Amino acid sequence: MIDWKRKNSDGSGVDLPDTLESFHVDHNLQADAVKMARAANSAAKRFQAASHVELRVPWGEGSAPPRPDDGLAIETLARNARYQLMFDTMVHRHVYVLATGHHADDQVETVLMRLGAGSGILGLGGMRPLRRFGMALGKGEKDFGWFGHEGLNRWIVRPLLEVSKVTELA
Repeated sequence: MIDWKRKNSDGSGVDLPDTLESFHVDHNLQADAVKMARAANSAAKRFQAASHVELRVPWGEGSAPPRPDDGLAIETLARNARYQLMFDTMVHRHVYVLATGHHADDQVETVLMRLGAGSGILGLGGMRPLRRFGMALGKGEKDFGWFGHEGLNRWIVRPLLEVSKVTELA
């Protein structure tokens, strides 16, 4: 990553990170989880991440909800569990910015799901390319998904929102 930073510095004064940590979340919901974890580990090595961390959602342990059954709520529960796990790891490892792999196709899917759920104007704007982590997914301090003031010190950036999932290389 340090070499990438040196080669890609444009002199604009943008402060790029000196290290890159890679997180992979296994939701423990898909048969291909081990295969996906291997691919994530391989990609982390290619991008010279300082470290690669395999995270597994601990369904039913601590404050984590029980493992969801198939159904509509599974997406929401899995997303909330993923963000809680990544947030906790960020705090523990002193990471302040989470860059996700969300792409343009994810943005379309998000807007359509929110439209179907009756979301308002703000929700129909889709995912923001840069935002604070925020204080909560839950409603109170004891809820799963409560980040508190630490959530205001952490950021989520989505640099690929304008890139299609399938992009032809020239």
